[in-house]
This record gives sequence, structure tokens and C-alpha cells, in this order.
Amino acid sequence: ALPEPRRPALAGCRVLLLQDHPCCGTETSIRAALAALGARLADAGVRVEHASALMPDLAAAQSIYFDMLQAVTSRGDPQAGPPISAHAWMALLDAQARLRRRWQALFRDAPFDAVLMPPFGTTAFVHFDEPDVDRRVLAIDGAERPYAEQLAWPAVATLAGLPATVAPIARDAVGLPIGVQVMGPYLGDRTTIALAGAIAALGHAVPA
Repeated sequence: ALPEPRRPALAGCRVLLLQDHPCCGTETSIRAALAALGARLADAGVRVEHASALMPDLAAAQSIYFDMLQAVTSRGDPQAGPPISAHAWMALLDAQARLRRRWQALFRDAPFDAVLMPPFGTTAFVHFDEPDVDRRVLAIDGAERPYAEQLAWPAVATLAGLPATVAPIARDAVGLPIGVQVMGPYLGDRTTIALAGAIAALGHAVPA
């Protein structure tokens, strides 16, 4: 049985708000929407912070994620080269376990009720004609960036095995929706769902 939400309402919540990731680009409109959300949450009685000494190194975590992802997705692929050793895989599992303990400390000792961040670095985009994922690019504020780097935002929760729920918070200048990813502690699914619902109930911000 999953525990009940940590807070019955927004007032009194404490959240860590992240607008940038060291391993991927994020559109200005999305960062601005997150900043505006932080202000609205503060007005609603939420304690909003933008940094914590307990937060894991996101760049290091992303390296672990990609190494594990490559090992899993290349299995059985004759073009992928030799598989990693059992010792290398166990080292990745150890690194993943340390990361999970770091997030656990942030939710337990800080304590934060949730971490808020973009679910992706862009709004919805046209489907790719390029079959090679490594050759796909996205425009971030007018500059081309590798599509694959956008795995960084969803990987924050995925690698650590933490629940995350996405809620709408704004629309960009052409009307495309912008969301926020609400990540909570291990088994805190009800907390992220409740908080995402409360955030959605605040309504959308004015288009960026």
C-alpha cells in the first residue's frame, strides 16, 4: 500500500525547483514557465528553493544512465561491439544505489516534498524523418542540439527509480502546452499525483 500524500494541500509544501540541466538544452519559454510557476506556488504558501547541498550531481547521474542504457539496448545487437563486463555492470549498479541514497537523503533530511523540473527541453515537435536517433536534432532557442540529450530530464527520475507526474502549467507563444515534472520520494506516487493535481488547478500562465 502506497503512503498517503505528504501534504493535504499546497500550503506548507517545500519543493526544489530545477530549470536547467547540465547535460541538455532547455528552451527559454520552458524555463520562464517554471520560474512563473515558482512565483505562483510561493504565493500559495509553498516554500520554493532552487538549490540544495543534498542534490546529486546531475551530470554524473546522466553518465551512469547512458552507460546502463547502452548496455541494455545493445544486448544481442551484432553491430554494438563487445558487451561490458560483469564487473563494469556491477559498478554501475553500485553507482545507481548511491544515487538513490542521495535522493532519499534529500527527501528525508532536507526535507523536500517534491522536486519540480521540465519533463523535456522543448514543447511538442514535428516527428522525425531521420531513422538514426544519433543524427536527430532539435532546435533549442534557435540552435540545433542533439535529440538524444533530451533523455536527461526524464532520466532524473528513471535512473533513481522515483515516481514522477507531469502537470500542465502554461502555453508557449504559439499555444503549445508546457508542463512540469513533479518527482517525489520512493513510493511517493500519491504525493506526486496530488501535487501535480494541485498545480494543474492553479491554471495556466500567460503564454511566454
